[in-house]
This record gives sequence, C-alpha cells and structure tokens, in this order.
Amino acid sequence: MAFADAGGVDVVVQEIGPRIKLTVADDVQRGDVLGYSSGWKRALATVGSVVQARYVALDTALSGSVIEVAREAVLQGARFSGAAIDGVVYVGEGATAGRYTQTAPSTSGDAKTPIGRAIAADRLHIRCQSEPDSVA
Repeated sequence: MAFADAGGVDVVVQEIGPRIKLTVADDVQRGDVLGYSSGWKRALATVGSVVQARYVALDTALSGSVIEVAREAVLQGARFSGAAIDGVVYVGEGATAGRYTQTAPSTSGDAKTPIGRAIAADRLHIRCQSEPDSVA
C-alpha cells in the first residue's frame, strides 16, 4: 500500500524541542507543515508556489490566529497510512498544501528537500530546517 496523508486533525503530535508562537495566514490543522510566504501558511512543494517547510502546527486554527509550532515533531494517527518504514518524507504538492508525501517532487523547480522519515506505517518523524530548499 502506498503512503497517504488524508489530512484532518486525527493526529497525535509529540513536539521535540521548544514551542514557539506565530500568527498563521492560512487555515491550518494540527500536524500540518508550515512555511512563510507573505505570512505563515501550509507548506507546498509545487514550482511557482513553493512554501518551504519550517514548522509543524501544534494547533488547529483559522487564518489570523496565534498558534504554537515546533521545528521537530513525531506525528502519528489515522491521518497517515501505508508509509514505507525508514522512507524519506517530503512536503506535498498540488492540492496537498500542509501535507506529507513519500514521493519525491520531480517537476523542475519543485522543492525536494527531505523533511523527515517514516518510523512506522502511521508515524512520521519530521525535522524542518531553516536552510533554503533544494529543487528538482
């Protein structure tokens, strides 16, 4: 079975390291990966609209809300299924902003920086970085 991130808030998040607060410029769900592009929004790997992964949302909130985030976290829950254990995790593309994938983005200009690994079929260890993304 291929990896799937169904989205939604059915996820347990165990942050690693400090929490910080920021104001989101997008509706976000607990566990979404966030980046900055004219405000803190759900990350996206798609060329032309890349939002590089910087933090994991620890709360669900509407645009304009202040939430807590962490740079590193372990995510687990029904939101995820079929992950290849020890497989690399990337930011999703297209209509999957804020979600995760194990398929490396391959379109020229897509963000393709690994942001974590699957540690079980339904559990991800995400570690966002502050360096610029590499691109396909």
